[in-house]
Amino acid sequence: MKKIMEIRRQRKCFIILIAVAITAYFFSPYVFAEDFFVAKVQKVLEGDKILLQGGTVVQYMGINAPRTRVSNQIFQDIALAALQLNKKLVEGKTVRLEIVMPSSISTEDSRKFAYVFIGGRMVNALLVKKGLAVVSDTYPPAQKYQSFFSRAQQQAVLSKAGIWQKIQTQKQNGSVSDYAFQ
Repeated sequence: MKKIMEIRRQRKCFIILIAVAITAYFFSPYVFAEDFFVAKVQKVLEGDKILLQGGTVVQYMGINAPRTRVSNQIFQDIALAALQLNKKLVEGKTVRLEIVMPSSISTEDSRKFAYVFIGGRMVNALLVKKGLAVVSDTYPPAQKYQSFFSRAQQQAVLSKAGIWQKIQTQKQNGSVSDYAFQ
């Protein structure tokens, strides 16, 4: 009788373990990434670009922040604000990276494209919501969070956050002229 009870208990534990594994697989936000890992940020390079320990450069997927070397003062101010916020959030810290590097996207500098998370928050979306970056065009399968980014950008526009406070938007495909984001 004890042996039968032990077998039943083991079966229940096994079924629970399988249920948890299946749930984690289907409901994890990282499951469909080509690669997912944790790494320490050595240095913030731009408002939307970081250098990991080991030398890998990561470009934030789905967004563009102005470059710090632009001559336009409005974009320069936003670029510096994005850089400072990015530093505050991730520099010297361990982040979760959901790498998205579809074979259809190639770069000369072999940087990786990623969604960057810290403390359960996505840094990419936070920069957009604060008006320090804009939503960029992406290619499948790297469109996982595009609607999320678009909603964050709509919030930024409506609240006139960051760049949306400083300039009048140009209605070219619903986005800011992106010459400062190259």
